[in-house]
Amino acid sequence: MRKQTLHYILMAVALILVLSFCINRDINIEKSYPSDLRNRVIGARLQMDGKLPYFYKWKTQDGLRYYDPSQIDTTYANSITASPFFHHLLYPIANLPQREISRIWLAIIYVMLFCCLTIAFLLAKTIVQRWACVIILICFLFTDGWTSLIMKGQLYMLIPFCCFIIFICLRKRQKMIFMLLAGVFSGILIFSRPTTILFFLPFISQIKKYKMSELVAFLIPILVFIGYSTFNTNERNFWIEYYHSINAQIKLHQATSNMLPGRYNPVQYQNWEGWNQDSIRKAKAPIIHGEVSNIAAVVRNIFHVNISKEILEITLLTTVIILLILFFKQIKHEQVIDLIKLSVFGFCLYLISDFLSPITRPEYNKVQWLFPLLLISAYYNSKLKFAYSIILVGLLLDVFFIPFLPMRHTIGEFVLLFTFLWLSFREDPKLFV
Repeated sequence: MRKQTLHYILMAVALILVLSFCINRDINIEKSYPSDLRNRVIGARLQMDGKLPYFYKWKTQDGLRYYDPSQIDTTYANSITASPFFHHLLYPIANLPQREISRIWLAIIYVMLFCCLTIAFLLAKTIVQRWACVIILICFLFTDGWTSLIMKGQLYMLIPFCCFIIFICLRKRQKMIFMLLAGVFSGILIFSRPTTILFFLPFISQIKKYKMSELVAFLIPILVFIGYSTFNTNERNFWIEYYHSINAQIKLHQATSNMLPGRYNPVQYQNWEGWNQDSIRKAKAPIIHGEVSNIAAVVRNIFHVNISKEILEITLLTTVIILLILFFKQIKHEQVIDLIKLSVFGFCLYLISDFLSPITRPEYNKVQWLFPLLLISAYYNSKLKFAYSIILVGLLLDVFFIPFLPMRHTIGEFVLLFTFLWLSFREDPKLFV
């Protein structure tokens, strides 16, 4: 017992020291102005005011309510890219001054991070598994992906957070309240980022093992979200415009410089909604060694060839179908399918759609890996030391700057993807214990 207590004390000390440093660092980073958060707030405000957000062009007479100081080319669309549903999530704070919203959003990001760690820690049963969770989280906080997320005020921490809530609720599915919660957070996940629907495809194989009451409880919140988005006129119009804006964003991300005339006349105010341009310039933002890691961007950067949207969609559809057929064939005769394996494989399918997206995939997208990283850490299996070592290498490639290794972040992500896929296809029924 004393040895176990000592381990917990060491874990607590390590987490307190690292989190104290990182929170202080991130508070200073936030002072450099998280630019992407602003366009989400503007999107929320436009929707609250009954205006279509995705092709809105700001004019001086519109005032500061919809003002965005970022200098972004608006040939095809503006900088608002979050879904109409995600804008709804911002409604409670959207009318506050941007400076306050920025601080609140940083706090929300850390609350979601703590929730993910807490769930993983509770899932873990041994000291080694809990140490694995602590080590992964500490490494994660020093990745360029995490730093980029804080700098931009991005939303991607929502993805692993929702996945963990869904996972823990499905484990307790015998109680209807947990199935309802699983449905609520599944709806939040899908309607915030529609491609996450791929995460749920492997679970289709287990649908017969759920009671009808459990399925109904799970589907009720999702059907409510669908009904509201379909039958509410304003909401339906938001989603229709969102669909058109995605196509416009694809054109923007695939355009060359001579295709962008720069249809934007930026206006810079010295002071606006609690922000001051001088203080923003004085803030010391860290250097991010960022990369774009989607396949279309990598091919374009290396071979100077554009892969069309249609080819990417066909490749994604083919890849997902083949992987699902192989996965369903493998688990066909297994009596019990591990929820962990389903979750990890489903997350891989979703991230494959990320890699095959025609829209640029910046550094902050990599924060999404927190879900499978913490999940398999909570179920660390000593028989898989080699796999865990490879996963750690993939993660550390996003931590350390290695100038002689080109595309280290992209390599690291593909290392993670293929290792997680390999774990998903292992036939050992006691893979995670």
